[in-house]
Amino acid sequence: MKILIFVFITFYATHFEPEVYQVQSEVFIGELGDIEIYSVSGFKISDDSIYISDELGKKIYQFDLEGNLLNETGRAGSGPGEYTHGPRIISPSDDKVYVIGTKPFFRIYDRNLEYSRHDKFIRSPVNSLELMFNDKKLVLFSNQFHEENVLIFNPENGNVDKQYLGFDLYPGMLADYRVLRMGRNWLFAWSFQNKFELYDENFQKKDSFSLQGFPDKAEGRVMEINTHSASGSSYREKVYKQGTFFPQGTFFEAAIPLTESLFILQAGSLTGGSERAMVVRIDGEVLQNLELPIGVRIVGYYNEVLYVYDSDQAHIKAFALKKFN
Repeated sequence: MKILIFVFITFYATHFEPEVYQVQSEVFIGELGDIEIYSVSGFKISDDSIYISDELGKKIYQFDLEGNLLNETGRAGSGPGEYTHGPRIISPSDDKVYVIGTKPFFRIYDRNLEYSRHDKFIRSPVNSLELMFNDKKLVLFSNQFHEENVLIFNPENGNVDKQYLGFDLYPGMLADYRVLRMGRNWLFAWSFQNKFELYDENFQKKDSFSLQGFPDKAEGRVMEINTHSASGSSYREKVYKQGTFFPQGTFFEAAIPLTESLFILQAGSLTGGSERAMVVRIDGEVLQNLELPIGVRIVGYYNEVLYVYDSDQAHIKAFALKKFN
């Protein structure tokens, strides 16, 4: 009987002992760490390839996981595969890579970055925030004119479904957020508010939370807008009347999935400095802090490697992120 009790207590303690993540030494990533990248507007890992869009450099890169450059494309111009303002958002799919830039709005490449064609299934991607390929469909997240829309594009038949989320925001504040795919759920993390919302796979709201120890919103000021929408939703009209809130600094700098239930949140200049990051559970509990190198922004995580962008050196860097019990 004593042996059984001892075994049960040991299992209970081991099973519930918290896991601790630690940023360790820098990892060699070959050409990925050597190529000068002027801005990381998109960073996605898919099928052992790393895809990066550089908006200022007007380029798209493909690397393998060892950091070897496989392909690159893009240059300044207005022809096929060229950019006037650079590629802003990138999303690899099963056999294609989708990119949003400026006209033509929606560009399609094969997996090796050979230009295929463009498509104009959206009118204007100016305020597009994220593009993801999910369940054989392309999902575009947008805050066009303060209206929070999700556009779901089916590449097989060209159909587009529109989902309006209608976030309850601080008056006049733009819906500037990060969106994470957490298992079968979608998590929205706002850039200038202490606000997080969890939706299921069909964009039905499940939960909302804020982090303890942080203010409700970033510091800033509300400015009046002289222009008025000719025809808009009541929410848009309300926002225009209240003016637009301009944050004076960054609240949350970056957010990336770590597991299906954990994500890494990087603080901004108003919430602790960019070298501070946290491991957060999708119910809002902060499990631990992470110490980051100064002056970097988290852009991705895969297989115990944390990828960051050093804007001063214009390079991608990688660090081992180990988990301990």
